[in-house]
Amino acid sequence: PSALWPGIVQDYRFRGVQSFIPEAVRLSKEWDRKYGLQLYFLHNTQDKIVSLIMGKTIHIVGVKFPAAQISLSTEKNIPLWPVPRILLHLETFSAITFDIGEMVLTSKSATEAWKTGNTANLHNDLVLRVKNSDGSPRYIVTFTFTIGAGLRLDLFFVDATVMVSIKYELKFAFSPLHANEQLMTFGEMSYQLAQAG
Repeated sequence: PSALWPGIVQDYRFRGVQSFIPEAVRLSKEWDRKYGLQLYFLHNTQDKIVSLIMGKTIHIVGVKFPAAQISLSTEKNIPLWPVPRILLHLETFSAITFDIGEMVLTSKSATEAWKTGNTANLHNDLVLRVKNSDGSPRYIVTFTFTIGAGLRLDLFFVDATVMVSIKYELKFAFSPLHANEQLMTFGEMSYQLAQAG
């Protein structure tokens, strides 16, 4: 549900750029997404109590994490011709993006921890949303690398660049055990990682 009450929702934005030597290399960090605390147990409380009595698992509390990206970019101009000034322009861009999304504490997770007296058991049955609302996979980690090269013409009031670039992307997502599911527990994800070697 979009309405959170009594919950906490904030819109957190932070952007920073730090320059290194040489100046053409830049490292940037970016967080840009709403994050907050979702108190599921306060929504349709009567239905949730009935579900618990019937032995069903319900969502208790959800925490939404902001997406984060760390990127590194470089660029360099190499003179090829003095007049008109023609430069060979080279640039690269690499980034890693983390998009965990929402993590949910379930009644099963809380019950197991209470029965055993071990809070470490909360971990196995924590739930993570691994698909978006439209059914597409949620890529938790994305690696991006782009390399470009071109010619730059600098003549009086004309500064034109013609570029060709190649982009590579490596995306990582979990696949639910059943195609129609959007959620997975950490125990299921650990099992998938173990099976993948």
